[in-house]
Amino acid sequence: MKKLPFYLTLSRIVGAPFLGLVFFLNEPLAWWFSAALFIALSITDYFDGMLARKYNVVSNFGKFFDPTGDKILVLFALIILLHLKNLDPYVVIILLCRDIFIGTIRSYAASTGLVIAARPIGKWKTGFQMVAIPLMLAPVDQIFFIPTFLAGHILLWLAAALSIWSLIDYSLILIRSLKTV
Repeated sequence: MKKLPFYLTLSRIVGAPFLGLVFFLNEPLAWWFSAALFIALSITDYFDGMLARKYNVVSNFGKFFDPTGDKILVLFALIILLHLKNLDPYVVIILLCRDIFIGTIRSYAASTGLVIAARPIGKWKTGFQMVAIPLMLAPVDQIFFIPTFLAGHILLWLAAALSIWSLIDYSLILIRSLKTV
């Protein structure tokens, strides 16, 4: 049971390429499968952290690979949507640049002995992304009279705004830690 958080994190990394089924099976069933798979893999993000804390197996590995699993899953889905011309490329550019920059900050901080765990604002950003993407993948026009595709776009732009905010947050943590060294 103590290895389960590790396997849940790994499932996002290994499962993300299966979203590519939309390329090979361009029919509604494939889109539903991709949306359902994305939701299932997204849910593992909640459970791996919860179980790691419950069984006291929080590790530096988890602190690094949990957000990496999220990024791989989300970016794979965003690239699919971008390829299908269902997504504004500027959203992907903002999210991708932020993730690269945050990864650099966290790596540099780790090289100085500081491990920066995922921050609440980054978790909100990830949450918005993980709600938005299935709305854009599922072949349904609306849910409760809300246009799903439009809702997905709005949520992704909100995630992009939160990305910029979290980038500032991580940068300030690094700057503060450098002042104390």
